[in-house]
Amino acid sequence: MKFIKDFLNWYNNYLTKLGKLITLAAIAFLIYKLFSLPWQQIKIPWFLWIFVFLIGLIVWGLEAQKWRLLLIPPPPWLMATAAVFKGLPSAFISPARLGEYLFRTLPNYSLWQCSKATLLSNFAQTSITWLAFLSVYFYPALLLFPILIAILYKHFSLQGIQVFFISLLRYVVFLFSMAFLVFYFYPKGSFLALCQAIISAYALRNLLPTTPLQGIGVRESLFLLFLTPLNIPAQWIIIASLINYIGQHCIPVIIGSLLWWYSGQQQPSSYFTTSSAS
Repeated sequence: MKFIKDFLNWYNNYLTKLGKLITLAAIAFLIYKLFSLPWQQIKIPWFLWIFVFLIGLIVWGLEAQKWRLLLIPPPPWLMATAAVFKGLPSAFISPARLGEYLFRTLPNYSLWQCSKATLLSNFAQTSITWLAFLSVYFYPALLLFPILIAILYKHFSLQGIQVFFISLLRYVVFLFSMAFLVFYFYPKGSFLALCQAIISAYALRNLLPTTPLQGIGVRESLFLLFLTPLNIPAQWIIIASLINYIGQHCIPVIIGSLLWWYSGQQQPSSYFTTSSAS
């Protein structure tokens, strides 16, 4: 417990200064861009909100499945999903999602077990992000996929391979979500080139430390950086990114907050404290 707290304090101090500078500059830039948008001409159909809502559920449902596989024994999926959503509000308001390591917890599992599973889950997702980026610009990097699968099988057996492919599927889902939104608003040019640009933005985003609110402003700035050369108007890039942000982060945070409230109203026998055995 003390080790985790010491690590989080060190990590927080390291990231906060640079993260604040980057994020505040990005938010200021985003606000400037938002004021320049022709809002009278922008119409967002209702089905896009349903689309991003469902995408958000899928993204975090996959995260729950990946996370539960890293716990021994794996808890029921519904219980793991509730824990993942309940960890989102603290992740949303803390630098680099550090609060997630303390609040994504389950009964009958120690904080160390849950934090270690969260760390491994995030590492797997980051690895997929960089493998995708390398594969886009350096095709031989595709050979890293079977090599990584072999290593995972050797050290983690079938469980490691499952985590790998769930991370890959999760990446494909949120990549498709952003690409679909941009292409919906501006259906011109190459969809593959669009995906390549988004992959680049996601990779660079992983390098930049950010303050709370899941890097709002930073993400939009990076999408503008990589998608503007494709002659996509800035207004559609920003709108697509913000809709995606609401669906994948804001709405899940609201769900997580409601789950916190709901669990606080329940007796200890509620499903949040059900036996962790699957």
